Amino acid sequence: MEINDKDIDRVAEVARLRLSNEEKGLFLPQMKEILEYFKLLDDAKVDKEIKIHAVYMEEHLREDVVKGCVEQNKLLKLSTHIKGDYFKGPKVVE
Repeated sequence: MEINDKDIDRVAEVARLRLSNEEKGLFLPQMKEILEYFKLLDDAKVDKEIKIHAVYMEEHLREDVVKGCVEQNKLLKLSTHIKGDYFKGPKVVE
């Protein structure tokens, strides 16, 4: 796969980076080298089934326990930002 300046710009955009032209010039050969390593991995012969974990990992989940919750009135009394029976939040959409 050939990589060019347009690809570098796209990667920088997705990563929310502002790269100078000098940084892009440094990044381009580094990105090509990284992709070459991935190509080596793609070409590697693997005789065994690939596993996500080297050791079996069992999920340890806790039991669901029903607990009571705090009454709405008590919570509303703790805030000064209320409107009626609700918490008042900042305006998001104009």
